[in-house]
Amino acid sequence: MLGALWGCATSPVDAATEALPYYQERTFTPHWMARTDVPESFHRIGEFTLTDQHSEEITQAVMDDRITVASFFFTQCGGICPKLTRSLKTVDAALPREDVVLLTHSVMPSSDTVPALKRFVAKYEIDSDHWHVLTGDRSTIYHLGRHGYFAEEDLGEERDDDDFLHTENLVLVDGDRRLRGIYNGLNATSVQQLVDDATQLAATLR
Repeated sequence: MLGALWGCATSPVDAATEALPYYQERTFTPHWMARTDVPESFHRIGEFTLTDQHSEEITQAVMDDRITVASFFFTQCGGICPKLTRSLKTVDAALPREDVVLLTHSVMPSSDTVPALKRFVAKYEIDSDHWHVLTGDRSTIYHLGRHGYFAEEDLGEERDDDDFLHTENLVLVDGDRRLRGIYNGLNATSVQQLVDDATQLAATLR
């Protein structure tokens, strides 16, 4: 997969435009506009109900008025997932915790039970107050990944929900649950860009 990095860029319009573009679909074509000009119908993360490592029910409400960094993994992954988790720890340490929530979704929820998530959190020493490692209904997670976050769709390719979802991408979402950037979590430069962009968004919450 290409080293995805869509986020901060110089706006081609005026000072009223948001510092980061909005994204509507899987090609991640940027739309530059002010927050007040975003149509109500513009793409946003929809409703969901999942379970985190504390057996707590997590819904889309946890994202409201906070910056979200979303990712996808599974606990037995020995390839990209450990590196991705380390990148997320870097992001977590760099951002103001009161303004940010991390949502890490298991793509193998049948085996990634709550006890498995707890072991994963302990292994990587995740400070979990605002970092929710999620399991739940497979169809919900895959629909979120492919049709909510477009997490692996940076090339505009269609995939069936029966196909295994596996991606190194991290997705940045604003306090209105709208997509604002996608980044390669295995690339240090891209991860730093995510930190910079999320910091910009967090400043708009105050």
